[in-house]
Amino acid sequence: MQQLPKSEPASQVGKIQALSITMNTRKFYLQHVLPSLKRFLQGYTVRETGLLHDLDRGAHVAAQLLSLSDFAYIDPAAEVLREEFKNSREYREKSAWKREPLYEVSCDLANAWKHGKVSRDRRTISGLGDIIEICAICRFEDGAGVYYRTQKFTMLKMTNGFRSDLRRVILASARFWAEELIRLNLVAGTPPGLLTLSEYVARNDSQTQLPLTIHGVAGEPMHVQMRCFEFDASRGLVVDARPETKFDGTANLEFKIHKNYSDAPASLVLPVR
Repeated sequence: MQQLPKSEPASQVGKIQALSITMNTRKFYLQHVLPSLKRFLQGYTVRETGLLHDLDRGAHVAAQLLSLSDFAYIDPAAEVLREEFKNSREYREKSAWKREPLYEVSCDLANAWKHGKVSRDRRTISGLGDIIEICAICRFEDGAGVYYRTQKFTMLKMTNGFRSDLRRVILASARFWAEELIRLNLVAGTPPGLLTLSEYVARNDSQTQLPLTIHGVAGEPMHVQMRCFEFDASRGLVVDARPETKFDGTANLEFKIHKNYSDAPASLVLPVR
């Protein structure tokens, strides 16, 4: 078994060492991280929101991406990390977070989902209260003119005042790890289609023309916000709609109010891919 620096917390060392007996970095990445990432991205295409299912799936991926820094650090093939950093925390905070700032957000999300809040001094989000489900009317434009589509997002409000969609955070973190594991010679590669992100919706996209269902529970507050976005072709992303431009889109919504949480769907049916 690989000897670890004494500065690493004993409980964390024991946990990761026990896992490493049967699960190395490559297996963990291929057998757990990538399937969870695929499931999260599929969930984002389901036109239902209101019960934090996307956050649940995204936080699960975030927790696995957080664990990747521990797996990589103790991997016998990644000796270069142990030569440069005294423990996995230092590797994560002084190297990984600096090279991909959204990975820091992803790690804070994993801790917020587990503990309800993030207590470290330089946290990027404070806790679960900084995460909001959004139903958005998005404006697009093509050769035939302007058209509108309704989409869902899970938005993270940062401590610095900025906002970021959960899918952007998770995909940026996943892309970082796809490149990092290749750099460390721990994984040969990642299916490229799994890591691409385009927020453009074509006019003839029949899926996004279906109603978007918002779930609620009787007697409980509904925290889904409504927002107006427009597609920025230069960035390939949707951004806040400018107040000075005409915006006359409409939303095709359905509401399903359940008697209690046990009556509400525990998980949404994912599309078959």
